[in-house]
Amino acid sequence: MVIDDAIAIRSVCYLALTFDHRLIDGALGDQFTAALKRILENWSEDIL
Repeated sequence: MVIDDAIAIRSVCYLALTFDHRLIDGALGDQFTAALKRILENWSEDIL
């Protein structure tokens, strides 16, 4: 990964989300993915 113009070794997780566009708007799916990303990046034991 590039962090502050430097190449750094970091663990990376790829997350995929599929849903039926007839039932859920793409913006709602994007909001869910962004919220999940925020939770995973700021993980603490209090979440459990």
